[in-house]
Amino acid sequence: MRYLIVFFLFIFFSSTSQEKFYLEMTKKLIKHEDKIKLHCDKFDNCYYLSNQELIKNNNERFNSVKIGEITKIDFYNPMEIKIWYEKFNMLILLDNKLNEIIKLDFNKLTDNIEVTNISNSNKNFIWIFDENNDEILKYDFFKKRILNNIKIKLTGKLHDIISDYNSLWILTSNELMKVDYNGLLDYKIPNSTNFNKIRFFKKNIFLASDDSVGYINEKELKINLFKIPKLFIKDFFVINESLYIYEEDFYNRFLIKKN
Repeated sequence: MRYLIVFFLFIFFSSTSQEKFYLEMTKKLIKHEDKIKLHCDKFDNCYYLSNQELIKNNNERFNSVKIGEITKIDFYNPMEIKIWYEKFNMLILLDNKLNEIIKLDFNKLTDNIEVTNISNSNKNFIWIFDENNDEILKYDFFKKRILNNIKIKLTGKLHDIISDYNSLWILTSNELMKVDYNGLLDYKIPNSTNFNKIRFFKKNIFLASDDSVGYINEKELKINLFKIPKLFIKDFFVINESLYIYEEDFYNRFLIKKN
């Protein structure tokens, strides 16, 4: 499989003492299957992707072949799963049975805005990245309007954004930023390792570049690197206590261990 989607595995984020981790490889160079496991939620529901069809527990299905390639899937709220199609500037919200409940076409925005990335937020809002102005905005998808009082200006190229109900993490070519739900800055950390992807693991944030994986030490405001074999990382994700790293046609599985 040459094209790897970027998907997000969201778990509730709460404050606690900083944990330290290491990775233990368990399986190496396993071929991709047609059906790829993406996420398992706290209710033991598991989600898979097969040829642009999202599958839940081998029962419920949502087929997006007619729409196009999926760019992101946001599983943070299992009652409101969000699927993003960057090439079409389209966001689709699904219920817990994978039925379509809302379809948003950002090509119809009247403002001079080009949406190229999205992330979950609180209540009826989502975060959107406006590439025309290099800004992250907050969008009410029920009232279909942008909140004019929240604008986050970025420096550097945007690589990734992820969020829970309380905070948003913004990864650019220059830095990693954390802001609250009002867009107020919490902290910044330089992106000196060229990280380009972010994922949640329980209460922690993991990052990956083309050849490195690390996690944020929020107590010391730095990124700790994992020791891993030399890999070319196309994508990575976390399911339960395991971290999966995709290469071109294979993936490597690591157990996430606490020091």
